[in-house]
Amino acid sequence: MAIIVEKEKKKKPYFFYLILLFFLFLVLGFVYLHISSLKESLEKISIEKKFDVTGGLADIKINQEMERLISNPLYQNLKKFSPTVNIGPTGKKNPFAD
Repeated sequence: MAIIVEKEKKKKPYFFYLILLFFLFLVLGFVYLHISSLKESLEKISIEKKFDVTGGLADIKINQEMERLISNPLYQNLKKFSPTVNIGPTGKKNPFAD
């Protein structure tokens, strides 16, 4: 005959796991709220501040500026000291152009 000795059952700390799970959800909720508020504030900034990608190049009026520059007496007194540069043909002739 074999003698069976029962071991004591250890109580599992379910209450501790429940509290740990509660704090985990609480921290994740705060992180989510913080990230969503940052996203909303970044959207407001990008909408309010319309970024000018061209750097103001679209606002330049070339005709008026050129006329003012050419009519300037300092520009008219300039002399050309550089020879003209003739650029010959570059590369091979395109066989598909004919």
